[in-house]
Amino acid sequence: MGRQCHALDVILRVGALDEDRTWLDDHGTWLLGHTERIEFGETGDSRGQVYAMATLHVPCRHYREPAPGAASCAAHAFRGKSPRRPVRAAQPRRFGEDRFLVFEEKRLVPRTLRRAPRELRVLPQSNDRNPCDGAPCRTPDQRRGAACCRNLWIELMCTPREKRLEALVRARRSPQVSYVTRVGASSLELQVISACGYLEPGSSACTLHGRAHADGRSAKPGVCVEWPAADGWTHTGCVFAAAPASGTATRALMDGTRA
Repeated sequence: MGRQCHALDVILRVGALDEDRTWLDDHGTWLLGHTERIEFGETGDSRGQVYAMATLHVPCRHYREPAPGAASCAAHAFRGKSPRRPVRAAQPRRFGEDRFLVFEEKRLVPRTLRRAPRELRVLPQSNDRNPCDGAPCRTPDQRRGAACCRNLWIELMCTPREKRLEALVRARRSPQVSYVTRVGASSLELQVISACGYLEPGSSACTLHGRAHADGRSAKPGVCVEWPAADGWTHTGCVFAAAPASGTATRALMDGTRA
């Protein structure tokens, strides 16, 4: 029984240094923005890749607390005192009206992002209405709305030799962590429900929406505003999902099937 019962320290891949720098900064801002269940630490690069230290604040599915102060492991029959839960540091992404933390040059930095004189990089709209407003999309925990802002896929560094780490990742509680898949000799891919810290508190409104960097480009990451492919992977209830055939309910990647 220990810290791994409540949280897991990992290394996440942010991107490659030979990627377009704007894309890398956008992707880093997007990834390190999802702070609900992921606590981000130091960032850096090695062998042409940019990485972020992180802690997944998702407990093990085998962890039990049969009585106050007592704990047990349903997988290995361990018993003992309840391990102390990790203390989480605050991870604000916005400070005041126009001050934000964004990813630039391989790290999070404070920047002033003012509202642009025109809308930048928004989803295509019909009749001046954002098609995502009020959409019945949902994440695997069955919570409706703003699924793309609460659900993400991450690449976690773990070689086949790191059997303990891989077992601990695969043992995280579902649906908060799900679809753990080995995608190469050095990493796992998994889905995590962890809401974005750039959202307005209690709302699905993005505080980066309509803001710009000093050079005029949109502060909102491109990954957040691109049309999903009509025949691609989407959340259940996504307004962009292909119409279901023969009355079959549309299902999506975040539920583990193709739309």
